[in-house]
Amino acid sequence: MYKRALTAVVLEWSRDRKSYTSTAPRRQPATLLPLPPRLHVVSSSLASTMSDKIKEFIEIPQEFVHDGQQFLTRCTKPSHKEFVQISKAVAIGFAVMGFIGYFVKLIHIPINNILVGGA
Repeated sequence: MYKRALTAVVLEWSRDRKSYTSTAPRRQPATLLPLPPRLHVVSSSLASTMSDKIKEFIEIPQEFVHDGQQFLTRCTKPSHKEFVQISKAVAIGFAVMGFIGYFVKLIHIPINNILVGGA
């Protein structure tokens, strides 16, 4: 009988405290039960948090797949003109980054020889 009353207790999730709070008044534990009633409440809240974690673990890949499908349905194959324009932009970017790296290395070698060679 006491277990039925215990399962009827409503537990509410408090977002600001990030814990469960009971809406039922607290009662003294019965002396005939092997475990105090509050341990039953903890185990039921633990089970519900475990089920929430499992649901969240399942929902994340589902959302990822759904977003991926939406992305693929919205994508279009570029035209020949767009492809050539993107290829030119990438080639110019590679060339600029290569020249920057070359000039940094060109300046770094004499400075490094001055600093290390003097030791």
